[in-house]
Amino acid sequence: MTDVHCPVQTCPFEGTMAEVATHVDERDDEKHDWGVLGFQDIDEFRHDVHFEKGRNFQERARKARGNGEFPEAIQRLEEALWQYQRAQLYTDSTSSIADHRSEVLDTIAEVEAAEQVQAIDELVDRAENAIDSGDDKHLGVASNSAAREYEDAADALEDALELAMSRDIPSARVQEIKRRLRRARVCRQSLELSEAHRSIRELTVDARDHATAGDKAFHDGEYEVALDEYQEAKDRYESLGVGLEEFSFNEPTSDPTECDVCHQQFDEEISSWRIEGEVDLVVCPSCARFDSRGNLPRPREVATEHRSLVENIEDIQNRNFGLGWTSDESTDSSTSNEAVAESTGRDKREMLMQLVGVYQRLGEPPTAKELDEQTDFGYPAYQHEFGNVEEALVAAGFDHKEVD
Repeated sequence: MTDVHCPVQTCPFEGTMAEVATHVDERDDEKHDWGVLGFQDIDEFRHDVHFEKGRNFQERARKARGNGEFPEAIQRLEEALWQYQRAQLYTDSTSSIADHRSEVLDTIAEVEAAEQVQAIDELVDRAENAIDSGDDKHLGVASNSAAREYEDAADALEDALELAMSRDIPSARVQEIKRRLRRARVCRQSLELSEAHRSIRELTVDARDHATAGDKAFHDGEYEVALDEYQEAKDRYESLGVGLEEFSFNEPTSDPTECDVCHQQFDEEISSWRIEGEVDLVVCPSCARFDSRGNLPRPREVATEHRSLVENIEDIQNRNFGLGWTSDESTDSSTSNEAVAESTGRDKREMLMQLVGVYQRLGEPPTAKELDEQTDFGYPAYQHEFGNVEEALVAAGFDHKEVD
């Protein structure tokens, strides 16, 4: 140990414990005297140095633990324990040091447990990310890639389960990991979809792709394109509704060998998966994709998305873009816009259309900088015409509560 300083504050000497002790003993000035320095003898000095270093290592361990640096924390605690053990050699009193050693040992056990929990959490997170990625690839009809993701998820969860069962992990946590592992395995098995399941999956992908394209076109002000995309999506959702008539989500069957949803008959009792809804249903691996975490929609979900599309189509057909004007040029609004265009040189209708486009893209009223960057007019023009952005949005047909 080379970082021991001479206890005389004005003395620069440092070295090992033995070197510092010899240094103090050999100096003949009044300052280098154990009694003057507050120690009975050299052993008390050695005890105090080791004890203080032990406390310092404990504090460093506490900070490392707080930062989630568990290996660092354990290393510092072990160093603290060694220092306390050395301090014990130079005193007849055992109570204080024994308490500190016991505290360090308890903390090491706690940190090791926390480290194991962190490792389990990381494995579970890795598995969940792999399952999500597998679902995306499965939905994109990339079955081979999806299979690899599900297998990676199962491997991670098996490691997490082994780690959890080797430690004093609460049984509820162990059961949760087992459930996730079963889900990963069911996901892998579900890749072998029936023709009916495959048709539902492909219609879902196509419908949502068209709906997303429609949303983008609408936000960009390309309303005719949006209308076409929404209509395509609506047609797919209607086909989905018809396809889902082959499945039942209302009540379980009385036959344990029959899937509650697709009613496929199996040679043995089904125990693949359970999906929740108004009633719990025991299903085969393929129908497990109708779970809330899966990638096949249930009838209610399809109906909701279909209804939203119908509303979007009606809004566009009625020219209801969130604006307070009508496309009829004989209205007061149109006349007012023309008057503004003549008096200010600005097209107020175009100003409002661009403002609405920015507002819909951002999801909130734009700032002055955003108006300058994303419109042809800029913030000063809106301020001059309407007073502020909020009033401009109200002029465009939005409610005050929406833009506050």
